[in-house]
Amino acid sequence: MNISAEEYEMTSMLVARLPKWSPCRGRRRGDMERRSYALVIGCEASPLERLGADELKAYGERITDIPIRLVKDDEAILNRKKDRIFVLGTAESNRLIAEFEQKGVVDLSESVLGEQGFRIKTIEEDGRKWLLLCGRKPIGAMYAVYHYLETYCGVGFFVDGERIPQQEALPFGEIDDQVKPHFEHRGYLVHPNWTRPYVHCCRLWSFADWKRLIDWMRRKRLNRLMCFHDEGTYMWGDAIFRAFPEIPKNSETLEKFVVDPEYRTELNQRIFQYARENGISVVYNFIYSELPDFFQRVHPEWTYHQLQMEDVGICASQPECKKVMRRFWGKIIETYGVDDSHLYVVCAYQHEVERCPHFPTSAPVARQAYEVLKEIDPKAQMFVETWCWGRYWLERDTSGEWRDFQALMPEDVGVLDWDSEFSATPDGEKEFGWYRPRPWMQLKHLSMETSYPPLYSHIKPQDLYRSFRQAADHGARGIWAFDIVARSHPMLSDLSAEMGWHPHQSFETLYRGYVRRRYGTISADRMEQSIEMYIQAVDSGIRLVAAETCFPAESELFEKVHRSEEHLKDWIEKRLQDFQSKYKCALRAQELALQEAANQRNNPFYGLYLWELNYLVARWEGCIAFYRAYRYAQADHEQAKTYFQEAVEQFYRIKDLFRDRPEYSMAKLEELGQGVKYLPHFVKNWDTIRRRWVDIRPYYDVVWEHFDRYEALLRRMAP
Repeated sequence: MNISAEEYEMTSMLVARLPKWSPCRGRRRGDMERRSYALVIGCEASPLERLGADELKAYGERITDIPIRLVKDDEAILNRKKDRIFVLGTAESNRLIAEFEQKGVVDLSESVLGEQGFRIKTIEEDGRKWLLLCGRKPIGAMYAVYHYLETYCGVGFFVDGERIPQQEALPFGEIDDQVKPHFEHRGYLVHPNWTRPYVHCCRLWSFADWKRLIDWMRRKRLNRLMCFHDEGTYMWGDAIFRAFPEIPKNSETLEKFVVDPEYRTELNQRIFQYARENGISVVYNFIYSELPDFFQRVHPEWTYHQLQMEDVGICASQPECKKVMRRFWGKIIETYGVDDSHLYVVCAYQHEVERCPHFPTSAPVARQAYEVLKEIDPKAQMFVETWCWGRYWLERDTSGEWRDFQALMPEDVGVLDWDSEFSATPDGEKEFGWYRPRPWMQLKHLSMETSYPPLYSHIKPQDLYRSFRQAADHGARGIWAFDIVARSHPMLSDLSAEMGWHPHQSFETLYRGYVRRRYGTISADRMEQSIEMYIQAVDSGIRLVAAETCFPAESELFEKVHRSEEHLKDWIEKRLQDFQSKYKCALRAQELALQEAANQRNNPFYGLYLWELNYLVARWEGCIAFYRAYRYAQADHEQAKTYFQEAVEQFYRIKDLFRDRPEYSMAKLEELGQGVKYLPHFVKNWDTIRRRWVDIRPYYDVVWEHFDRYEALLRRMAP
């Protein structure tokens, strides 16, 4: 069941005429009119405390339409018994909090809150209600604000926007929360992949887009931003030219830069500064010994190996390798600075390619990387990622890597388990968290290259929950969310942020909290059911069905057809059973969601959800029709032709869904990234600048300009 644009517009018009629902309907207006709010901050409040106060005032006033007076702790608070008073800060910055701590009302000691925890407590004193929002450190006091807004006011902070409910009063009931994050490191990483449209590609973003991401991280109490898991080091701006002045800037060396290198450096400096000002440390992500491919042409005297990403690595068997990487990494770190975390994540060697004969494992090269970092930053805390620990990066048996790592690496070097969750120990057994007693962290993908629709990838929320829960149970110091398709999965992004603080809450509690904040309490039950059906309707794995928008671009089917295998018919029947099961889930998700239209008319997330449901339903209808066409190809040519035409019609439905979405059009790039200094050759040749990605995955991503190509491929596959 697809909803046409005209039907959707008519539904929207009818819904708009319905009376607006309010969670506070029926309450006496007089209650609201008699209330007023004051917010007390210290005269010596830090920037983070002032930021928290500004956010509480801004969101509180949007929730209630009632002004919140900002008061300094050295000012006399008006003796108005109707006042409800927020007190924000630390004992060091706010004398009222210091007094409450001295009275034993709150305990802000390090043993109770740590460095980042907070205390929220309502009390009654002098005939008035007070709500204390305090931390041992300023960052904890700021976090208390966001916890209050989310947990008690129902505000939703999402990677793709926010939802602010309307209420007649701010909650001042019995609140007594003492919260301390479980994980020291709560991180987020977006991939600057080359194949994405603007909406999903941080390589193309302006500062405004990066600011939105960092604002969301702060509000979700994430404290680590990893930069950059790059292909070719182009995201580091002009550092390569300043580290090696002998490299000229010309058409050859600038060929694969997306933006002007000097502009990229300035943009990165703004990103890093803004993150650090917001309590978020920047974690450097390096690949040893990666260099842009033009480096080899300038210095042909050394030995290199080709990497998958159209870049090169200088062979670590040469003494020049450490010197080159010392100059390059040193210039990057000098350019962007080091914050208090001193955290570095390093892919040790030859990312996603076979090992060179000099090093059967990456441990000796990881030792080189460690020595280079320690020369640059003596306080460096290095974590080695495990993605490339096997013979090839998806191999599970990494016992040789672990044995050499233990033998060669200093004890303070940690492990970042990059989406593997378990590996073979030296005795051949498999267990989770075997990196202890070394410091270790867990990283999980939220999306993969082939993840589509963008909101809900084939990575299941329950699987992410299980991984991070196990990480908490096995001593991990941090968890990381890796979004390859940036801003693509708000549920998994929200879940990963919540689990940084509460990994032992039940999945049901975390899931329901997300749905309530995104769609409101009145719609929560039905929307929970709808989203559960949606998740079941999405591919369960990369190989189940083509992830491309051009749904029949299934290379496995294409190969089977042309090989004329005996069991092709049975294989198609099994495929159809899988598709039809998921199609029923998609229809049920759509049906449940439409029942909440009256309660969601002012919620943009609801409109986005319906759009994705329309896409998903059309995609499954197209897949089913396409496979039925092949089922009848030999027995009934006319029937096959009819089914194939149905598949083409569903393709056009999908195309219409993207027609008016500029964020998926590369022709709109300069409008979307206002102020970004894209290089002219990239604007012109964006589709061919990275030949490898075009060759191996031409349909990874939805780009409006590719739809003609999708259609041509579809028509070539007519049975």
